[in-house]
Amino acid sequence: MITKKTISVVMGAITLMVLVTMPVGAYTFIDIGTGGGGGGSTSGAITSLQLASYWSPIFYQQLNEDDDYDNIGWEADYLTKVDYDGDWKTTNNWENLASKKDSLNAYVYYWHKQTVTHDFLGYAVYHPRDWEDANVYFQNQHENDMEGVFLVIERITNSYGKLILMETMAHLDMHLYTDYQNTASSFWLKSSLDTIEGNVYDSGLGLHHPVVFIEAKNHGMFGVQSYECNLFTFSFSYNRPYVRYYNDNLNVADKPAFSVTPSDTVAANDDCSYNLIDINVLWNKRGDSNVFSSITGMFVDDQIGMDSHVDNIMVVAPPWLWTTSAWWDSIGFLWNSPAKYVDLQVNFPDSYNFYK
Repeated sequence: MITKKTISVVMGAITLMVLVTMPVGAYTFIDIGTGGGGGGSTSGAITSLQLASYWSPIFYQQLNEDDDYDNIGWEADYLTKVDYDGDWKTTNNWENLASKKDSLNAYVYYWHKQTVTHDFLGYAVYHPRDWEDANVYFQNQHENDMEGVFLVIERITNSYGKLILMETMAHLDMHLYTDYQNTASSFWLKSSLDTIEGNVYDSGLGLHHPVVFIEAKNHGMFGVQSYECNLFTFSFSYNRPYVRYYNDNLNVADKPAFSVTPSDTVAANDDCSYNLIDINVLWNKRGDSNVFSSITGMFVDDQIGMDSHVDNIMVVAPPWLWTTSAWWDSIGFLWNSPAKYVDLQVNFPDSYNFYK
């Protein structure tokens, strides 16, 4: 059975009316947890949280010294949770950074779904603001920011499985990377708009912690240190300040600590542990108009005027609206039918069967 729903997706000043196709019963799906899908247990002894922690990415967050608004410093690039300021009102998260910057402990939202043969893990990273220096590209900045990582794990009996594909979210698009052992040439893409951008970096902390680089200010995520396209250029530098975020299996939500004065040129870095939060915390807020728009499902933010920090409204999507530019009509697949979503993108070898 196929169900379809039309939704509005806002990108800057452009609104797209998208017909979302939701396949039901296309394959045997084991729903993990409640609601959105996270925090339950696998069919074996490993829980969803344990699996998510085992495969948890190492995030290298580049830092920008000054946000050009309230001189917060590096804290404007710290990852945290949506309610970091103590309330569930996303229209004040930009403003509250100045008074609540000591509350920017590190959290990452996760979810887990599976078929009989594969596990699908998602990690959503939140920042209170996305901005440009001196407001150069005004329309590209906004309150609230959420990017993330999607992992496809081949299930193996009595183990945590094997990583076969990683995708990262950057600016309304997904970027694809293969596992450590396979080369990009062993995969065939189904769309010329998609590319395999390389292999997943080894974190040095174990091959089960893929490396993800996060740009300063705009927070796009990439599996490589540098990336260039027609719209933007990204380059991560170890010679500029950064935080290396990791999950320590104890789920400690720490906060970066620097002993030097913030500067864009200083080669300062810090290791910081993040806590994994069940994505259902956000999923269950879908009906809260202080958090999500009842029209688009996007995060709600301010729209105050041209002399304000925000020119766009409702441009930041939660994971259940993520997709890739090559498959705009597949919005909802990554969340509701991750096996279908992956099968749309890549012709895997015959040994991979997502539909068992």
